[in-house]
Amino acid sequence: MSRSETDFFSNDLLSVKRARRPAPQMSLVAIIDMMTTIIFFLVLTTSFTAYTKHTLPPSGISTKVDASGPPPLQPMLLIAQKGENLVLEMSWKGANPGSQRDTVKILGQDQASRKILQERVVALVTSFTKKHPKEKTIQMGMTSETLYQSLINVMDGVQPLMPDIVLIDYNGVDARM
Repeated sequence: MSRSETDFFSNDLLSVKRARRPAPQMSLVAIIDMMTTIIFFLVLTTSFTAYTKHTLPPSGISTKVDASGPPPLQPMLLIAQKGENLVLEMSWKGANPGSQRDTVKILGQDQASRKILQERVVALVTSFTKKHPKEKTIQMGMTSETLYQSLINVMDGVQPLMPDIVLIDYNGVDARM
């Protein structure tokens, strides 16, 4: 190879090295959009944390007895499905333990049946709250055969009278009913 050919190839290689592609540049608008979205999301999520803090009732009722006061009542409303009937049993402990029982014929899951069930539940719980007006907590449970919608309907009737509802395991209810 002659010197002129070598110069030609070396100049050609140099020209390739010199003719680089320009470096890609990030669009500043895209970066600002991304940062605005992240900041907006963070502001929203941190401002709503105050709204999601709820005070929940205790998961169980204490059985510790204060020696100076009367024993706790521990009211309990149990729900059992017996064929077409729904058996409601309200019981309580304390100095004067007692219980009440009511049977409601379930005609279906329509609005009229729900209203009848809620009225019977309200009557059952109202008779208890007249005797014990300071009691605001109730334990509720259903048997394993009871429809979940029936429990919801009963809870809707109980909640205005006794706002603290504690659900209990269906195994304990199956053993009692």
